[in-house]
Amino acid sequence: MQECHTETTQYCDYTVDEWNTIQTYTLDGNDLYPVYENPNISSDQRLGSASEVFHVFLSTDDGQITYEPGSSTEFQQFEIGSQWNIKLNAVGGVVSVER
Repeated sequence: MQECHTETTQYCDYTVDEWNTIQTYTLDGNDLYPVYENPNISSDQRLGSASEVFHVFLSTDDGQITYEPGSSTEFQQFEIGSQWNIKLNAVGGVVSVER
């Protein structure tokens, strides 16, 4: 909404609506099939942006390594018990994984 007034100089007042987060949904699982929350919202609400993070825990002779696939499609390739070749950088971070 905008209201403009003319006095000695012209000025305008603005009203800006600001969206606030009222609830965040977090879902955890331990299989290859992510489930996404589908909340009911009222007419004066809207859904914010969704985000997801996948973790794959790989067992090696030197211990456990955590890898974060970039998509649900990549994540679903990591069947429990499957074997992967892991390339690490100098500080132990995962550079790539391949079957």
